[in-house]
Amino acid sequence: MSLNCRTIVRKHFWLPTLAALAAFQASGAFAAPPAAAPMCKPGMSVSEDSEGHCCWAGQAWRNRCVGRPLSCPEGMEVKADACVETPCPVGQEKMPDHLHCCWVGQAWSKSRDKCIGVPNKCPAGTVADADAEQCILKVAAVAPKPEVKAPTPAPKAQPAVVAAPKAAPSPAPAAKPAVTCPNGQSISPDTDGHCCWTGQVWQDRCVGRPTACPDGSVVKGDQCAEKGCDPGMERVGAGGQTACCWPGQAWSKSRNLCVGTPTRCPDGMGVDPDGESCQAKAAPPPIVAKPKPAEDVRGAKQTDSTKCPPGETISSDTSGHCCPPDNRWSLTRGACVSKESGKPGSGASNGNEEQSASKPEAPPPSKVKRPIQVEFEPSREPLPSR
Repeated sequence: MSLNCRTIVRKHFWLPTLAALAAFQASGAFAAPPAAAPMCKPGMSVSEDSEGHCCWAGQAWRNRCVGRPLSCPEGMEVKADACVETPCPVGQEKMPDHLHCCWVGQAWSKSRDKCIGVPNKCPAGTVADADAEQCILKVAAVAPKPEVKAPTPAPKAQPAVVAAPKAAPSPAPAAKPAVTCPNGQSISPDTDGHCCWTGQVWQDRCVGRPTACPDGSVVKGDQCAEKGCDPGMERVGAGGQTACCWPGQAWSKSRNLCVGTPTRCPDGMGVDPDGESCQAKAAPPPIVAKPKPAEDVRGAKQTDSTKCPPGETISSDTSGHCCPPDNRWSLTRGACVSKESGKPGSGASNGNEEQSASKPEAPPPSKVKRPIQVEFEPSREPLPSR
């Protein structure tokens, strides 16, 4: 093969190979692996608002984590737009877990859930207590005089060794005696060991309006005051348990009621014969007035025609008696008679036997007083001559 042929073969030998490599790469076999999720610090996470970045809860990404965190992990607090470690009290330092604070030289015990070890450095005014493994307030005490030992004979005098006084352990606080609260009062987390009414808070005194009072008392201002008794009753009982009873009664704790017969009851009340109480007296039966019989006006002289029976009236012909309109009053008969015939009328006053019977009977003609009529008859004797 000539030189030109060799050159052509070498020049075009890699063309199919390069084409195959290009096709293989286009298929994605050599595509870069997906980016792994970032490792976030405790309390931070990747959310749909952080665009793949680690941010605190509630933050969004805009070239950085923006926004006030909604929450922070334990041992941290919100400060501006970040979560920072909660500072430790004076003299303490943060443990490697960045959660707990202990005295310098101590360690955090997960099993005992507290700081252990004797502090090797305490703030000013405090000293390390080996028994309590705490820094406690320094107790002012008079240190004993150091014991000076006589030097042993030696070519050179040795300096006296002064033993450092050991700090006396602080006395354990005496247990507080149990507090007995009055009836209705109690000790709560808000009362600082004092007895207050329900719902009150201690601030040099019990403050606030009570939310509840015991039986027999009512809320009055910021106190529970004793409730007044009903009229006629009086307050009895002792030992924080009282009740309203009638005079002469006593309060029974076992029966939870007033016992005994009342010695006095209010006006209008009497002792209940079937029980130990006062009850209202029974009202006397009402006095029912007997109906007054209707006045019988038949035949009697009236002045008001409204009192006449139906169908009768008083007119100038009836002399004040009730008669039918076409009747008049007869003095001789003592009854209403017809104006035309003079016979007894047919009105309600004299038209039936019942009404006639009820009218007074007319006196006999012999007993009726009539005016004396003197009749003069002409004399038949001749008159004397003049």
